This record gives sequence, C-alpha cells and structure tokens, in this order.
Amino acid sequence: MKNKLITWAPYIAILFLTAALFAKCQNEKTYKASINALQTENKAYRLSDGKTATSTAVITLPKKQAPKTPETKPFAKVESITKETAEIRIDTVYVPYKDSIDCTFKREGQIVVKEYSFKYRSDQNGFGLQNMIIRDSITLVHGVKRNWFLGPETRTVDISHSNKYLKTTSLSHVEYKDPVKWYETSLFKFGAGLITGVMIKESIK
Repeated sequence: MKNKLITWAPYIAILFLTAALFAKCQNEKTYKASINALQTENKAYRLSDGKTATSTAVITLPKKQAPKTPETKPFAKVESITKETAEIRIDTVYVPYKDSIDCTFKREGQIVVKEYSFKYRSDQNGFGLQNMIIRDSITLVHGVKRNWFLGPETRTVDISHSNKYLKTTSLSHVEYKDPVKWYETSLFKFGAGLITGVMIKESIK
C-alpha cells in the first residue's frame, strides 16, 4: 500500500498544481481584461432603426469588492452593477401668447440646480427657454434578494435615479440560458468525485 501511495502521490500533486495554475491564469486574464475595460472609452453608435446606443466593456471584480451602498443594501448577493450618466438637452422652447399682453416688458435670467438648468426670457409676446439641460445618474443593480436569512432567493433587478423629478415607469429584465446538462448538475459532480475517490483508495490498497 505504501508503494502504491508513493506511486500515486506525484500524479495527485501534479493534478492539484495544474488546477491551481489554471485558476491563477484565469484570474490574471480576468484582471487584465478588467484593467483594459477601465481604460476603454464608451462607444456610441446607431442601431438599424436609427436609435443611438452606447457600448462599454464589462469590468469583472471579486464579489467581495461589491460596494455597500444604499442601492446594494437590499441585496443578499450582488451580481452586477451598471451605472449611467444621462442628459436631456433642449436647445430652445418658445411659447407665444395668443393675445399679447397690453404692456411692454422683458424679463430674463438663468436657473441652475443639480437636476436641471436653463435660461429663460419673457416679454409681452410670449416666453421661451434656452439651453435646457436635465441631468440624471442611473444605477442598475442585479442580484439576489431574500426576505430573511434562510428565506428563498429571488433574482432581482433594481434601478434608481439621482434626479428626484424622474421615475421609472416600466422595467423588465430577461436572461437567456441553456438548460443545465445532466453532467453539470451538483449531484453528478458529487457522485463523480465520490467514485473517483473510491477508485483511488482501492488502487492504493
């Protein structure tokens, strides 16, 4: 038995070493890809229907680095966070009065707050807004929620706005996954590991 154990020992060591090196290489590739993603600029392009889309590379980090923020607090597990900064820009809006006011006047100025900014002008003929900008930062969190510590898991997507005047009126999230293969199930992996362990044990007797 001792001789068989000595014979198997190098193979077992090589197996574990190879697995460790493979995992290290995969982690390094993921880390380098994330560094490249941080240095990649967003790309804007037009879809076939004329809509504008923005694309960015995905950054992959260890789950333990998921930030603790008000947006992630409701989640038991955070799987991804998407952040977007958006602006609505309107050059000019002018509203003429149907009947002019029977006096001559002019008022103009500018309003700048966190959520929006614009210039305005009003006189006896109507009023107008120029250079209107509405700002918003959107945070989308995808993960798992539980009602209590041992409760059932529910996969959820939350979206929040920094602009208090904006709200989401509709939200949907669809994931497309292939059915789990029989050899990918936890039961099969457990059985395969158990049988392999028994075979190794019997071979070194």
